[in-house]
Amino acid sequence: MLLHLSLSNAGDAVPDSITRMASKYGYSPDAAAGAPQRVADILRLLSAQLARQRAAGKRFLFGDRLSALDVYWATFAVLVAPLPDELCPMPAMLRTVYEFDHPVVTPALDPALLEHRDFVYREYLALPVDCSDDG
Repeated sequence: MLLHLSLSNAGDAVPDSITRMASKYGYSPDAAAGAPQRVADILRLLSAQLARQRAAGKRFLFGDRLSALDVYWATFAVLVAPLPDELCPMPAMLRTVYEFDHPVVTPALDPALLEHRDFVYREYLALPVDCSDDG
């Protein structure tokens, strides 16, 4: 989805870095068209998993302790909804790239998943994340 946005807005001046990433990750307009539904499906899957774990009295996405799944979710989640500016300062232009309201993706984003992302960052990852242009 990010590549599609970059490619759609670049016109004839697509940076080489974007072209290389598009090639590496198998970008195509058809894949981009299906990406929002795939993201929404994954968000619903993770939400259901987190709800099952919480119902069983567990704090993590899988098992009784931090796993790669928790870390992968926390780091991926910033592509769906960035951490607040006080936890992840970044230039306003960059933040607008990650802040979006998509009619398919946004309704699938359970607030409990963002709470879990924040928990993983607070307890296990470094905060604040510094994406500022002077950091």
